[in-house]
Amino acid sequence: MDNEIKLYQSLNNLATTDGCVIFGDAGDRVIPLAELKETFELPNNFYNRSFSGLSLINAADLFDQCVAPLAPKDIYLHIGQNDLSL
Repeated sequence: MDNEIKLYQSLNNLATTDGCVIFGDAGDRVIPLAELKETFELPNNFYNRSFSGLSLINAADLFDQCVAPLAPKDIYLHIGQNDLSL
């Protein structure tokens, strides 16, 4: 997970604020954001900050490190699936 944090923090330096962020589990990482934005002519930038092993236990810390710096206009949140097995 540390590598994912470092990657997202590096990408945040290239990103703009006021976009939309998907914050979910590893399964959400494959959502084709560029294709959705283009197909539906969505006006905002979209960023995927989904993590392997995201749970209610670590969500607040990961949000603070990798999502909050983007100051997103909208956040699509998908957590809790891993918590069923914890």
